[in-house]
Amino acid sequence: MKKLLILAIVIASTFVLAYTVRPGDVLNIAIFEHPEFPMQVTVSVDGTISYPFVGQVNVVGKTTNEIAEIIKDSIKKIIKNPIVSVYIEKYAPMYVYVQGALNVAFDISIDPEMTISKLVSFLNLSTNTSVDFSNVKIKRGKEIFNVDLESYYNGANFDVDVLLKEGDIIYIPKQKSKVAYIVGPVKEPGEFSFSDTEDITLSLLIAKAGGVIDEKKKYIKEVEVIEDEISRIYPPDILEKDLSLKRGAVVNIKTYSEFYVYSEGQKIEFLPDEPKTLKMLLAKTPINIDRQELINDGFAIINGKIKVKLSDDIDKISLSCGDVVDLIYAPFTVNVVGYKGGVITLTSKEPRTLSYLVKKLGIDNIESILDIYVVGDKEYKIEDLILNKVDKVLERNDTVVIKSLAENAVYLVGDVSKYVVFPYSEKITLHKVLAKAGVSDLKRIEKIKLNGKILDTSKDEVIESGAILNVILKKTIYITALGYLKNEGTVEIDYTESPDLITLFGKLGGLYLGPNLYFVSDKVYVVRKNKIFAEIDARDVYEGKKNIELENGDFVFVTEKEIGHVYVFGYGKENGETNDGLVRFNSSEEFDLKTLLAKLGGIEEGISKKITILFDNEATTVKWDENMKLKSGATVLFEKDTENYIYVIDENGKPNMFYTEKPITLYELISNFNVNKNFRLIKILNKDVSIDVNDVEKALGYVVKPGDVVKIVDAPQNIAYVLGEVKNPGIISLNDGMDVLEAVIRAGYFTDNAAPSSVFLYKGGVNGTAIKVNLNDAIKKNGSVPKVEPGDVVYVPSDPFKTALEWVPVINNLIGLYNNIKTIK
Repeated sequence: MKKLLILAIVIASTFVLAYTVRPGDVLNIAIFEHPEFPMQVTVSVDGTISYPFVGQVNVVGKTTNEIAEIIKDSIKKIIKNPIVSVYIEKYAPMYVYVQGALNVAFDISIDPEMTISKLVSFLNLSTNTSVDFSNVKIKRGKEIFNVDLESYYNGANFDVDVLLKEGDIIYIPKQKSKVAYIVGPVKEPGEFSFSDTEDITLSLLIAKAGGVIDEKKKYIKEVEVIEDEISRIYPPDILEKDLSLKRGAVVNIKTYSEFYVYSEGQKIEFLPDEPKTLKMLLAKTPINIDRQELINDGFAIINGKIKVKLSDDIDKISLSCGDVVDLIYAPFTVNVVGYKGGVITLTSKEPRTLSYLVKKLGIDNIESILDIYVVGDKEYKIEDLILNKVDKVLERNDTVVIKSLAENAVYLVGDVSKYVVFPYSEKITLHKVLAKAGVSDLKRIEKIKLNGKILDTSKDEVIESGAILNVILKKTIYITALGYLKNEGTVEIDYTESPDLITLFGKLGGLYLGPNLYFVSDKVYVVRKNKIFAEIDARDVYEGKKNIELENGDFVFVTEKEIGHVYVFGYGKENGETNDGLVRFNSSEEFDLKTLLAKLGGIEEGISKKITILFDNEATTVKWDENMKLKSGATVLFEKDTENYIYVIDENGKPNMFYTEKPITLYELISNFNVNKNFRLIKILNKDVSIDVNDVEKALGYVVKPGDVVKIVDAPQNIAYVLGEVKNPGIISLNDGMDVLEAVIRAGYFTDNAAPSSVFLYKGGVNGTAIKVNLNDAIKKNGSVPKVEPGDVVYVPSDPFKTALEWVPVINNLIGLYNNIKTIK
């Protein structure tokens, strides 16, 4: 027994001698026969103590004997042969940080052999609670340990227990509900709960879902089971087996029948063994016209963009699931004006020549025909055509004029195809011709040509019999406008209206401009033929300083701009203008410091004249009676009790004040504000210091003092990537509410090779969820457009048939390139 006692004393002495001092330790320092010296000192956060005649001494990392020698060397100058003893009166706490199902800091200094299982006991966590003990994670420095405590408790597997160290971050997740999910060809897909006595198995899950639909069984391709974000693929026969599942498992029964294409208003499904080509689609789609005629004179439009002739090798045109394919029959037609006039169709089996057209018309009395004229070509004698002495190959939509000898007539071509006959004794004039042709409103006419000369439509000049008038009418145009304006949509502008921006915005209710508005219309973009044709200020249009003539099919987008806002805290008077420190300015106010003070009701007497303005990680100090322009999002600090407050500006620019009577660690400060861990970087603005929150040791070691200004920033801040087939790919800054379409416009709009129907939005980055966006529909006002958030990636592909996953390697390379360039638009 005596030997055991001696051994225990030796071990304890070794521990004491080996222990090195830490911040927060309380030291007992005794100078023999000199009680006037202080007995107890606390090691400060910077690792030092202050002692008479010794000064400031760095003691962290030293043993008590080493500290005693340091004090002795200094004290012996005033005390002869001093005897100095140092020992630990009280140890500083050794914290570990528990997060997830609960959020606490725990001092493990009470047990030098504290393990994760012991900690669970100290925290009174029961295995019957809603805590998931199978997925515990411990972060130590840059290392992360995964601990399955469930196996420890259920099977007494002591090997999984981990000895804890100071600074460990322990994540204990919440237990998932006892549910599983199933999707695919079952009668009732969805979420299903399991009782405490039921095992979660695949067969029971299928039974709860009503079973697999019989007619779909032969189309099952594979079964995907997702557990803990890990996907496993099984063959179809797994459905007949009793596979055990974890809580929250997702079962996806995949079938081949998911391949389908929309055509002619129908959903066309492809069987597993059928080629997914345009040729097969044409064979499967019901049509009301001769199929061979459609092939010879038709074309397909895929997803509103790709045009393919059906007479080409369409067996090589592959389709993707969900494609929209329009089959268009464009018969070969010729406009005939005059004798037996009308629209004549020539099938693919008929010769498409002028001589054949004359024969098809069946002209009985060729002596009554003067000649035949093809608009844009020349005149032909009917006898020569009938006898095949001359001929001409016709083009689609050619206009052929057949002049008659026996009639006093004028022929109209172009936008008006008419054969206007007058009595022999009547003089033919321009206005009479137009009236007989049903074009009496002269405002509707763009121009009229006679023998290449443009006629003045205001004059009723004489027209010779047999003349051919080429009439061009003003067209009704359709413009689509979206963005920050009173109403959005497609607008019809007819020939009586001026086709310009002022007319467009007038029809849509106007722009958001004028006094007392916090947000106003900013830039107007006109997109024409897939290119940004013009960019002007909305206010210039509103005030009539600038205008743009529009063309049919133009797309107009109006962006939004905030007049300005700042965050205020300190001694500004509250008068209803602020909301949690937020002060907004409207369009009738100057965005400057003088106006801000007026909105706050002035400054109370006795307040410091110094005002600190924080913006873009920089601090500017001005006097309150000086005026200066403000920047939107800036924080304005009125000096208030800086001896006891720390200022904290969160990731959104919103200011907060934290009261403390003593310095605290940076980690304690950000824990009080629930900082989103995605915002990794912390800046101390008044000291020009930057700290990575993920470096817990550094965050624990850095001390923040009253008066400090702490800003939380994100590495990428408020930016996103727009890459691929846009004019100016790269990094863009985001506005509140910016959607994918506005982001593409910010990046210069589409290139000629872009596929707007297959734009991908990767949420949170290229490894996040990919959303396919059809911007063709958005431009036509037929679909909603998702918003872009910080860190998102918008990718505009050139190939509409590739999947989101196939573009990931390309996007990763582009992101690396643009991160190095770092030019923000």
